Amino acid sequence: MRKSLTVLILLLATWGGLTLFVEKDGESILHASAPQEAQQKVLITYSPDPFYNLDERVCDHMGAAFRENQWGVTMATVGAARRLDLERYDAFVFCANTYNWSPDWAIGKFIRQSAPIAGKPVMAITLGSGSTARAQRRLEQKIQEAGGVLLESKSLWLWRPNDEHRMEEENVTVACDLAAAWADSLAKSLLDQRVSVQ
Repeated sequence: MRKSLTVLILLLATWGGLTLFVEKDGESILHASAPQEAQQKVLITYSPDPFYNLDERVCDHMGAAFRENQWGVTMATVGAARRLDLERYDAFVFCANTYNWSPDWAIGKFIRQSAPIAGKPVMAITLGSGSTARAQRRLEQKIQEAGGVLLESKSLWLWRPNDEHRMEEENVTVACDLAAAWADSLAKSLLDQRVSVQ
């Protein structure tokens, strides 16, 4: 009984320590670019995973798709995004990692406390090893509670196949391709809406 209790305590301590490690704010990274014709600006925000850079790669591909559609793009980690003039962005993309079946704390806190998304279009991307359903629902809920207009919510996985028709390809490559396609579609749709309103 004592050995079992000791093992349980060690497991809980390890789990707690690992959770605190992955949930801490990562380094501050900021990339911004805007084509000359850019009329709309999007902020793509993520909290870097300390083990895998799927989040950074996915966001980079999404940013490229927005730029190709003449959007001004800022890609920033949460730490860098907090220092920006967030009111100037027309749309937001939040890329959350899944830890303990929930979206990472940094993204959740940023949405709740800092991001002025009320009434603005938002896209949510939930990343994980393969089980993201609950985290995706929680991320959507946080965006809606903050008043964001949730246009798209998708999940991408590190190990589970992202497209069963492309099983022979590297899974991360497929994830980046899908993210770019979603961003391309959303960028075009939002620009079309802007033109029709004018």
